[in-house]
Amino acid sequence: MLENILGARRKTNKDFCEIKVDFSTFFLYYKTMKEIINSKDNKYFKFFKKILIKKYRYRENLFLVEGSVVISEALKYCKPSYIVVEESKESEFSYILKKQKYLVFSDELFQKICDSESPQGICAYFPMIHKKFEEKEGQFLFLDDIKDAGNLGGIIRTCDAFGISGLIISENSCDLYNPKTVRSTMASIFRLPIYFASREEIILSTFKITSTSLNDAVDINEYKFSKNEIIVIGNEAHGVSQEILKRSDGKIKISIREGVDSLNAGVAAGICLFMMNGKEL
Repeated sequence: MLENILGARRKTNKDFCEIKVDFSTFFLYYKTMKEIINSKDNKYFKFFKKILIKKYRYRENLFLVEGSVVISEALKYCKPSYIVVEESKESEFSYILKKQKYLVFSDELFQKICDSESPQGICAYFPMIHKKFEEKEGQFLFLDDIKDAGNLGGIIRTCDAFGISGLIISENSCDLYNPKTVRSTMASIFRLPIYFASREEIILSTFKITSTSLNDAVDINEYKFSKNEIIVIGNEAHGVSQEILKRSDGKIKISIREGVDSLNAGVAAGICLFMMNGKEL
């Protein structure tokens, strides 16, 4: 029966067998051998649903990654704990699945373990990648209580693009592993060194600390960045905290036209990284 499914052809020589295989057909055959998870009572379904909730993500040390493009890139840097594919998309993503262990969910159930409004049919769960900040040299960006997941994801992507030493995220910033944040990084979350640190840890560090500020600050075009420095980007609504401002060795501002209050945190971070990279506005 397997021979018929594969379209196999035998030679008459009893000691030799040549099998001509249609691999797409073989994949469909292999698919029938895997269990299709279609019950809400299934242990994997219950487990993956919990990972959508922050406290369970950190308890299990796992985060969700959605979409074939991001997963393909992530696999270059990290091994997932689980890969899940939608039943109707299994053959479409065979180029990812062929070297991986994975689970197949019914289309209806798969939609319920994803965060995006229009899931692409494949997702994966990776171990958390952040580290404690213990570096002694390099150029870093510190996010002082950033609250918007889209801003955080965009900043991670920009840091990766400019090759900064790493990104430091404060304890009260939005969740690094929020699915929206992860999606907006476009896999940069796997390439960029990312650290968690409290304000106190930054204040006690030996790095030169420079905060972005609108008051009593040097224009960024006139500022000379150091080799070992932390640039601070503040909260979207309140800016850099007073604790950090008091410890800062300097303050920089980005000149904007009169009548505009401030720049988006992600845009401000991008300009700072551009200038830190030796460019000029």
